Amino acid sequence: MNRTVRAIGVYFSAFMLAGFLVGCGDRTKDPVIMKINGEEVRKSELDLLGRNVLVKAGIQPGTEEGRRYLKAHVANMYDSLIRLYLIQQSAQATEPEPSEEEIDRAIEAFKNEFPDAKEYEKFVELTGLPVPEYRLIFKNKLLAERFQLRKLEEARKNLSEEAVRQWYEQHREQFRAPNVLRIRTILFRVPHGASPEQRVAIKEKAEHVRQTLTGADEETFATTAREISEDTPTAPNGGDLGFISFAAAQESFPAGVADSIFSLKKGEISPVLQTTMGYWIFMVTDDEQDFDEARKQIEDQMVIEAFAQWMNEARQKAAIEILISPEEVYPEPTPVAQ
Repeated sequence: MNRTVRAIGVYFSAFMLAGFLVGCGDRTKDPVIMKINGEEVRKSELDLLGRNVLVKAGIQPGTEEGRRYLKAHVANMYDSLIRLYLIQQSAQATEPEPSEEEIDRAIEAFKNEFPDAKEYEKFVELTGLPVPEYRLIFKNKLLAERFQLRKLEEARKNLSEEAVRQWYEQHREQFRAPNVLRIRTILFRVPHGASPEQRVAIKEKAEHVRQTLTGADEETFATTAREISEDTPTAPNGGDLGFISFAAAQESFPAGVADSIFSLKKGEISPVLQTTMGYWIFMVTDDEQDFDEARKQIEDQMVIEAFAQWMNEARQKAAIEILISPEEVYPEPTPVAQ
């Protein structure tokens, strides 16, 4: 699956597999919270989704903190369930069914994500699902992935040169500093368990290299990165990270490091900056993406927007009946009598 499919479908795949949501759960012991095109959605499905939300947020399920967090985010959880069902229903109506062999491969790939076979078997046991229902989960996941891929391919085919250029011109500020910068980097990696003396030595080496790079041009920086950088993915390319947005930098590096990078002007080199990986030196090599450099990114964004538009239209057409509102589904606990 390509990057754009993942960008659109990440919430679907994560919730579908981690929560085992759509079409599962005990459908006789928990209330129906809503109907989507006549299909019942049970509270157990919301609870499974909520558990996954808490785990992703680093909050222990079953705690008072977890209860408050879910109550604050329950409206978004309803929205996620509606999206999941609309994708699933559309996929079931339009996509050819996967073969048994394809389902087997999907299950095997999921199994390989566990540390060992014992952990996987424990997970399967905890789901409490009979084999046919368990396989149905992966069948539905494959159908949804096919549907998303087809919608994305259709959207990409419909993109015109004129439309892509127009999008670039309308959003040009997104492709200029301070929103994006092209940077190169040199990493001096600190091994796990390094002693204080080792850390000092590595930092001194980084400071020495930084001193030698004072006033250096991009070619000199790139040559140095190729020769000594320990950032394996970028070193062969002279430390080139390409264009990176401030938001992406904040996700990749601690906030202080991202701020330091984006305070630089074109041609400037950062001081030595520290992260858990080690010590870094950055150089800003460009502060504006031209159309050709930005084109693939724009096309991906336009495809995502087209899928979002499909989702909005599908939701407008759908018959959605809320039977238990988000405000009511998680009531306040009854006070214990004194």
